[in-house]
Amino acid sequence: MKLIKPFNEIKYFFQRGRRGFSDKDMWSADIYMAGVFAGMLRWYVKNSNNVSMSWAMNNDGVGESHIEKSYHLSEKRDAAYIKYAEMFEEYAKNGLAWDEKWKQDFGGLTNDEVHDMMTWFGEHFTEFWD
Repeated sequence: MKLIKPFNEIKYFFQRGRRGFSDKDMWSADIYMAGVFAGMLRWYVKNSNNVSMSWAMNNDGVGESHIEKSYHLSEKRDAAYIKYAEMFEEYAKNGLAWDEKWKQDFGGLTNDEVHDMMTWFGEHFTEFWD
């Protein structure tokens, strides 16, 4: 029995490397993906060199230099990415909250928060490149 666990961990490691997820991750794929999305958003805040054109729409930085605009847009993007990374992390840690009392007692996100988070993610899905 002790040999099975290390073998499975090696198997899961290779499965994640080959296809991005393992058999173990499919037990609660929503939790797994929420953790991946949170890490991805935080990576962009820390490492990204670009801001997608979607952030340039309705830009109020008229008269700014190219560098100032880029900085202004990246600040705006980073604030949103951090907000939603925190929401994905909360979901990955505590899952779905049945109601506000549950959320206060045990954490998690409400259905409305999950809907908001996933709607935002869908609207920004095409900008996740660097």
